[in-house]
Amino acid sequence: MKISKFHIITIISILLLVELLSFYIVKIKKDNLKKNLIIEKKFIPEIINSYSDNIPHLRDETTFYKLYDHISYDEINNFFTTINNFNQKNTSNILFQGDSWAEGLNKRATYFQLKEYSEINNLGIINGGITSFSPSAMTSQLNILEKEYDINPNIIIAIVDQSDIGDELFRYKSINKSLFSQTLHNQNKNFQNDAINKFETFNLSSFKLIQYFYNYYNLHKKIYNSEKVEVINMMYKKIKSKIYKIPRVLYPLHYGISYNEKEIIKKRVDNYVNFAFKNKNLREIYFVTHPHLKHLDENSYKINISSIVDEVISESKYSKSIIHINFEKINQSLDKIIYVKGDVFSHLTSDAYSNYFLPKILEKINF
Repeated sequence: MKISKFHIITIISILLLVELLSFYIVKIKKDNLKKNLIIEKKFIPEIINSYSDNIPHLRDETTFYKLYDHISYDEINNFFTTINNFNQKNTSNILFQGDSWAEGLNKRATYFQLKEYSEINNLGIINGGITSFSPSAMTSQLNILEKEYDINPNIIIAIVDQSDIGDELFRYKSINKSLFSQTLHNQNKNFQNDAINKFETFNLSSFKLIQYFYNYYNLHKKIYNSEKVEVINMMYKKIKSKIYKIPRVLYPLHYGISYNEKEIIKKRVDNYVNFAFKNKNLREIYFVTHPHLKHLDENSYKINISSIVDEVISESKYSKSIIHINFEKINQSLDKIIYVKGDVFSHLTSDAYSNYFLPKILEKINF
């Protein structure tokens, strides 16, 4: 087959275009590309470090200082905040768990509401909320709280957010948590340095991008114990989420989940329930769910975590000791004004936290 000048010019033009596009991407996004090849290792208090295979992360110290300046920050506040001490003389000892929706109760207004509430009613209250924690991480946290800190609640208030579906499917589905342990940290650091050095080695930007995606793939395969197809699918969804500006953990809400994925979520929530009730001190679990803003727009979101929680409770042998505080049923005429404007995760405003969310929860608690 004869190759004409036209074909040669076309091929060269395409290669030049690819190189120019690659050059633009590398030049503009170089720092972000390199950052994506780094596994961060944050400070973990020594007592918790032995469990670091099971704890994906702790609270962010900088954010804590910024949002909760009324609380004296120390190592323990990385992991939980004592609002009023647990002891056997209390009427009840209550533990809050969950993600940023629970951690957000540390804000000034709600923190002092809980403090006053605990003192009036003779209650111990601890807030274990940590951003991005979902039932898997909450189970690990509960284990540490019991074993290392002798925190044995009579009541658990588990705030399960809509984004927990995505957290379980993407962040914690098959995560190799040993990556977070100190023993493998140096090995991971060598991998990162090698990946970044190779990225810097090539002169042609197109080769840099090819090397980047190869290293990015290997990094994901290192983090997740998954088959090649699953890793590629994860990468595809991650890239797609950046293009459409939809956080990956919100993908299930936008596009729905399969039967198998739903069963994974149910199993994780059920594991949390079963582990919690191994502690004979525990009398009740209160699951708290709240719709996101897009749940208020008909057909905007495909799934609601509250229906999954209902299924788990109905099938649980502890169903009589589990109460579901479902804000969709409590307040069927939700006002969009309660949500932080422009927040894709639909967090509530500080006023909504203190005047609506927390009071409604406390109304339902039978301590």
